[in-house]
Amino acid sequence: MANASKPDRKMVALTAARARILPQQQPNGERVVAKPVPWANPRLMLLGIFAYYSIMLFFAHWRLQWTPAVQPASAPPHLFSEERAAAHVAALAGGLPDRQISMPQLQQAHDYIVRQGRLLQQLAEAREARDVEVKVYREDNVSGSVAMDFTGLPFTNAYRGLTNVVITITPLLGSSSSSNTPAEEKQDPQGGDTRHGSTGDSSSSGSSSSNGGHAAAEDASSTATAAAAAATSSSPKDSGSRPQQPRGLLIAAHHDSAVASPGASDDASMVGVMLEAARALLSGPASLLPAAPLVLLFDGGEENLCQGAHGFMSSSPHARNLGAFVNLEAMGGGGLPLLFQHTGAWTLAAWARGARHARGSRIAQDLFDTGVIPGDTDYRMFSARHFGSLPGLDIAFTRDSLAYHTR
Repeated sequence: MANASKPDRKMVALTAARARILPQQQPNGERVVAKPVPWANPRLMLLGIFAYYSIMLFFAHWRLQWTPAVQPASAPPHLFSEERAAAHVAALAGGLPDRQISMPQLQQAHDYIVRQGRLLQQLAEAREARDVEVKVYREDNVSGSVAMDFTGLPFTNAYRGLTNVVITITPLLGSSSSSNTPAEEKQDPQGGDTRHGSTGDSSSSGSSSSNGGHAAAEDASSTATAAAAAATSSSPKDSGSRPQQPRGLLIAAHHDSAVASPGASDDASMVGVMLEAARALLSGPASLLPAAPLVLLFDGGEENLCQGAHGFMSSSPHARNLGAFVNLEAMGGGGLPLLFQHTGAWTLAAWARGARHARGSRIAQDLFDTGVIPGDTDYRMFSARHFGSLPGLDIAFTRDSLAYHTR
């Protein structure tokens, strides 16, 4: 009986709502009708929401599909040219398809990249200032194993006799600066590793790189500059006034291809981007040179669950003095490169600050971390969050994903 005396809350709320909507009686007896609120019209609100998201979807799609204008092969030497990068894609995907482990085409691809590295070495030697040093290494007999899991099932990923190609670009700190050559490896006079030579030239015909090559090159180069600046500011100094060489930046792409695929996009396109970007850096003024050494890794075994990258990190002398990495990948046939995995805040900030066309997708990293996607990239072998020891980024283009692993 005590509760019955209290007003029912629902009735109070209903009465208040009706008082706001229905006509009200004034003390003088006049009836006042409440004015309707325009934006409270349900149909108008739904129309506004639909229009807003339609416009945002249009601009988001347009921005993601946009790529810089293609630079021809006749562009000035210090500029990145998509057509010059496309020549490397044609040589690898057009002239040497089916570059799987143990296939002769993959061995020829190693030789091709070594030859291109020697051309970069000649560009560095031709600079009047002698302000940069380029060296080429062919690392044969890369062997090892790593415990992994695939879709939740543990297994041991073992490999033997793989080949990686490494090109180092080291800015010289003064005229008497020492090189970045590891003591464990020797070079022949032409810049190749004495353990394995390369002969002949491969032809180039019939393919093209993605329109996003220019953006990928600018993003990777700008990220290199930002990461190099961070490495320089945090590098220790010796007892004298001369600073030590800062830690290097690893930039990686793989030149093997998936089964039944010529591998033009995944990942010959990024190999072409790396070679052309390096050529443009060495053809330009000293202001374009990075502040820290660049270690360009051309991985010869990524499609078999990242074996080449693991072998590099576990056994290569060039992996010992690195400060960060940028892995360049492809998950489609073109488009603007997107950042889809990173190790932490400062690498993300360096990329956003330095890349001219910075784009990214947070949901992609979440999906990869959950293991829902049955795939992987070399990022896992480099990253301190997984099997590696470095902070870094994973960048790829994704447009026309239906063409993934088909061309």
